[in-house]
Amino acid sequence: MVLTIERGSNIYAFMRCNDTKALAKFLMRHARVRYFMIYQNGHVPYMDELRNVRNFVMSFFYLLLGAALTVKILVTIAHMKGNIREVGILKALGLPDSFVFSLFIGDYLTVAVFGYLAGIIPGMVLGNFFNIFTNVPLPTKPNYTYPLKFDALILLGILLMVSVPYLYVSRIRTIEALHFVPKRGSLLKFLTVFFVVFLASSSAYFSLVGIEKLANFNVPFNVWAIGSPSKIASLPGEKVGYLSGQSVNGMTTEIYFLNYTSIFEKTLIAGRWFKKPDEAVVEIGLARKLNLKVGDTIRVTLLGVTKTYRVVGISDAFFHNYAALFLPKVPFVEDRMAFVTVKNPEKVKAELEAQGLKVYTLEDLNRMTQQNLILFKTPVYVVMLVTFIVSIFAVFTMIYLEVEGNEKVYATLKAIGIPDSHVQREFLFRTIPSAIIGSLLALLPSIKLGEYIGNILLPVNLSLRDAFSVLLLFPIFYATYALFTVLIVRRVMMKLDVIRALRS
Repeated sequence: MVLTIERGSNIYAFMRCNDTKALAKFLMRHARVRYFMIYQNGHVPYMDELRNVRNFVMSFFYLLLGAALTVKILVTIAHMKGNIREVGILKALGLPDSFVFSLFIGDYLTVAVFGYLAGIIPGMVLGNFFNIFTNVPLPTKPNYTYPLKFDALILLGILLMVSVPYLYVSRIRTIEALHFVPKRGSLLKFLTVFFVVFLASSSAYFSLVGIEKLANFNVPFNVWAIGSPSKIASLPGEKVGYLSGQSVNGMTTEIYFLNYTSIFEKTLIAGRWFKKPDEAVVEIGLARKLNLKVGDTIRVTLLGVTKTYRVVGISDAFFHNYAALFLPKVPFVEDRMAFVTVKNPEKVKAELEAQGLKVYTLEDLNRMTQQNLILFKTPVYVVMLVTFIVSIFAVFTMIYLEVEGNEKVYATLKAIGIPDSHVQREFLFRTIPSAIIGSLLALLPSIKLGEYIGNILLPVNLSLRDAFSVLLLFPIFYATYALFTVLIVRRVMMKLDVIRALRS
């Protein structure tokens, strides 16, 4: 099937071919090629890039899942400790551990399954709405079978959560349970909650910070024009050929064909510019994904024919998410791009667009990059918000369970006239130090984890200096947790029935 556009200046052919290598050699000798993609053995060009986007998004899912499960396990343990005397009585009556466990598992399973079913459908609808809101150029609709792929992981997490009480019940000795004396809640539970929460939210934040650092890129031009070879030839500046859908060591990428003396030499961060036909310069993102360094060799499948090149330089140019390849010019790829530096980019852009060229100024590129950042910021802020809500829920539950499990102690305090502010200070001395220590302990691993997540898409670099951007926010979070702790304790103490607790 053959398509022609622009009055026949471009011809697109879609065909079945038994020998793509022979066709590629024919095109190299007799044609000028702009795009050449091969779909074979189930491989679709750029599927690896789509896979990277999926892994980037799924990393936030795993951050939330890990934080939620950890908090729920801690809450479950706290609940069991609050009922340890009842467990001891049941075991003293001769009831097996499995029966005692069944008294708890019903509640846990009911809550877990109901929460999963109640959240999964709205989640898919909101996810589809997010795609529409962000103008994703795909005809998306809710896929209600997609979550089935993650059911095994979710059910495994639920199984782990409800198995904790059984392990705890089986280790309780009857005599110790019957002689159980209420104790202060362990600081370790609060510390673990805050460590996990800050690790999840800070990792998501640092992945965004790493990507934002690449937003203000410096390039050796301020006008980028794309068009037919005849129009590009009449422009000043450097002319560049281009092929998409090519393969480097099995990874689909874009290839730019440049001069042996190029303005893009200024973008080199290692090595030198190529001087021979078998030398290449790789962008930093491609170098990281393929673990390349100066002096390595790469296999480049160019129009279906595989050739070997030696990497002589690494660039931090921004083409194809910093994962493109620069090669010396070849005769079968015409120049279809021009990069120029002018005094009035907007005026030049208007003139070139009037000639039928597609033109981007440096300001346009920065603006498009900022718009793309919005797509990254939304899931990051959602992760941070949800983990904060999970942490507040965990703090509330642990305070409530401790007061309930030691209600006679706290009822006695109220009966003798000890104000609630005394109990508030008691929990503040556990919450705030745990939040401070947990957040500081999570800072370094969250930088590393955030860098790993960001590198799925772009070649980000994070360091301890980036921690200062989030350290300024920590006092606000500490004050917020202190406020919620006071409100939670006040609410729990108001609901405490002193007479009933003292009679029990």
